[in-house]
Amino acid sequence: MRCTTCKNRLDEDAKYCNNCGQDINYTMINKNEYMLKAIIIILIITILSMTFTILKIIEYMKTSEDNISNSQKSQFIEESSQEEQNQKNSQHITNLVSTQRIEQIKDTHISQEEALEICKQKLSNIMDTTYFNIGTDESGLNSIIELNGSKYYCVYIINSDEDIDFRFCIDSITKEVYYSNEDNFDILIPIEEYIEECKKERNNLEYIKEEYLNRIYIISNEEESALEKFNSGLSSKEYGDILYSLYQKYDLVLNEIYNDLEIYLPSEKIKILKDEKIKWISEKEEKLNIEHSDLEDNLSYIEVNEMLCSLTKERCYELIECIE
Repeated sequence: MRCTTCKNRLDEDAKYCNNCGQDINYTMINKNEYMLKAIIIILIITILSMTFTILKIIEYMKTSEDNISNSQKSQFIEESSQEEQNQKNSQHITNLVSTQRIEQIKDTHISQEEALEICKQKLSNIMDTTYFNIGTDESGLNSIIELNGSKYYCVYIINSDEDIDFRFCIDSITKEVYYSNEDNFDILIPIEEYIEECKKERNNLEYIKEEYLNRIYIISNEEESALEKFNSGLSSKEYGDILYSLYQKYDLVLNEIYNDLEIYLPSEKIKILKDEKIKWISEKEEKLNIEHSDLEDNLSYIEVNEMLCSLTKERCYELIECIE
């Protein structure tokens, strides 16, 4: 060990330097204090240096983030502007296509003849289309209507023997066919639904047949009851009136059977049925050969109405057999 002042070599247990007289313990304490202060100063410098470095890094990162943010913002603005321009271009194209479509639609209206033929083709398998016609001013029926911005040709079964209580409407552009009836002619039912309903009714033909037979049976019972009253003293005029009212009931049933058969039978059979109907009416009038309103004799009045009842009831039974 040496003295820190004069560098003289000292014994390990020496307390004073024998050369300069320096207190060895004091010198060692000062040395340690200097070393400790030096370490503290170094630590402080290191901490300050690290702090400065960290602050620089943070500042750099913030600057980078700002640059990135500004760049993203600019990119977003550019993308938004481009998207807006694309939307304008798309809208322009859509408007152009719509305008072209409208111009095309103006040139694609079908004719009345085409509409009538389309309607006949749709319905030829379920009903007779012989009397299908577009409405006319002479018939008092609309030839064309407009609903919800669309135009439709109107097809009716124009037959002097029948009332017009329904019609078919054909879209003049799409060629779609619809059904509507007198309950509300403004309600259009797709023709497929109407055809399906007709097919369901055909499945119930046996029920319909039985229904007509029951109605004729009831009228026949009324006829027998009226005859009993006549035999019990009812006047000829009253009996004749009752018979005429019963004839009207038979005739109503007969017309309903005709109408149903026109729905259920194929077109070729319906034509035969119509010819038979004309022939039957002619034969009935020939047999009667007189109008009951011109008769003065009450007995003849009874006979005429009895014949009307008999002929009409017989015809009802004949037609019911055609329901199959």
